[in-house]
Amino acid sequence: MKKIVIILHLLFLFVAGYAQDFYIEYPKKADDFTDNFLRVVNDAPHRFLHVKGKPSNKADSIHKGSSTFEAKVKLPNALSSRVVVDSTLYVEYFYGDFNTVDDAEASFLSLSDKIAKAFSKRIFTKYYPTDSGGSLIRNAKIAYCKNRGFFHFNVGLQIIQLPLSEKYRILLQIYSGKPQFYYRVMRNEPVASFILVNNLKNNLASLQNNSFGCPTEIVPFDCIGKKLSNDSIFLTYKKDGFLDFPNVMSEFDVYMTNIRASLGTEYVYSYLPVKTPFVKKIAFVNINDIENPNRKTILLQLVEHPKTIHLTAQNYKKEFAIELIFVQKDLP
Repeated sequence: MKKIVIILHLLFLFVAGYAQDFYIEYPKKADDFTDNFLRVVNDAPHRFLHVKGKPSNKADSIHKGSSTFEAKVKLPNALSSRVVVDSTLYVEYFYGDFNTVDDAEASFLSLSDKIAKAFSKRIFTKYYPTDSGGSLIRNAKIAYCKNRGFFHFNVGLQIIQLPLSEKYRILLQIYSGKPQFYYRVMRNEPVASFILVNNLKNNLASLQNNSFGCPTEIVPFDCIGKKLSNDSIFLTYKKDGFLDFPNVMSEFDVYMTNIRASLGTEYVYSYLPVKTPFVKKIAFVNINDIENPNRKTILLQLVEHPKTIHLTAQNYKKEFAIELIFVQKDLP
């Protein structure tokens, strides 16, 4: 039985890893935009190794403090393109100089439709508020959806008003890196413990605030208290004393199910990379805070203690613990 549980756990990790593999298949019949657009998007995890060209010798009126390079891959109807290197790395395409916002909006929607088609309509689009007094008129970010979730937003679409001009321009940006994959919390998640679910649901606000001490009990966890590390506050609850790996894995999955049920569809979760002493680590975050640098995060992690429990001189077991941690930035 123990071997079966371990095999199933390894199979689960394999499937979870596959689901997070970022590569977008080309449709059987791809137009020029889809073909070139996906070439750039799929090169993002490689820091645009096949897209980045020679350093640009043109003056840049928008990104004055950034290094810019030629983009080897062009997109149909884009006036120009470049690879921008500042605090991040991304490829940027310029579309049109429009005399009115309405004309720019129409082209913005048309380009959005092309992106959706390239992603086979499997997208999640988030529109961000803009400063009505600034040059950014409209700002949207697009994520590619797969299976039960979506990848972190890695495509941006903007309308800006050109400096010292009455005209408007559309910017299409594709960001580098392998985007994090987020699983959606489904409706009607199964519940193993209504006590735990209701406890978390009713006390979430107090668990995520800046107060000291242990704001509430979370049965069957013991509250360890709060600590400040770097710029974040960690409120930790722990259940330890596990000596059997299949048992602790089953318990971990039960708590994960209960956390999903208590948080609801407003939250998403992701599997974080781990190294010793961690065995599994899952992060939950509100879907509206994904790009918020001060976002509040809930961690569920399985930890292997460095010590071992010696039953006899030749027989020993590892000891494990499950930790439920509420993390937030230490704001001034």
